[in-house]
Amino acid sequence: MLNDRKNPKVDCIAQINDNCPMMNKDYLSAMGIPLWTSRSRVNPTDIIFLGDALDHRAELLFSAMLNAIDLKRDNIAILNASRLDHKPIATPPTLWVALGKAAGQSLLKTQNTLDEMRGKWHSYSNIPLRVTYHPTDLLQNPQNKRKALQDLQNIQLKSQEM
Repeated sequence: MLNDRKNPKVDCIAQINDNCPMMNKDYLSAMGIPLWTSRSRVNPTDIIFLGDALDHRAELLFSAMLNAIDLKRDNIAILNASRLDHKPIATPPTLWVALGKAAGQSLLKTQNTLDEMRGKWHSYSNIPLRVTYHPTDLLQNPQNKRKALQDLQNIQLKSQEM
């Protein structure tokens, strides 16, 4: 089924659209974004993660975080929130996840602290948005891992509801 919103798994990040500069194959490949090329076999993305790039240690932690909610790192990408800037997404997600204070502030157009933004649902482009810790922040402040896990569990529950 092409648009199965009950599946919390993230199978792709963008559908190729050569008519749209931000969604053409060359641009997406250069950005390291997995491509969705088969309309009959792959479901559109349910969750899009937004935040800064990850170094090796943060990448390992992010993979572990995703595994905790039954997602596989190979199936998702992190888009830079500051570059999203009203760029078209071929298939809108059912959920946005902002990783870190900068991504949350950029999407919500606020100067609130991370603690003020996380722990509740917001809306971005009429789609639910959850703000949580960036994996790099968690490496520097491991005492926040429990809160990040709670955020991820809420994201998993919300994705199953939709």
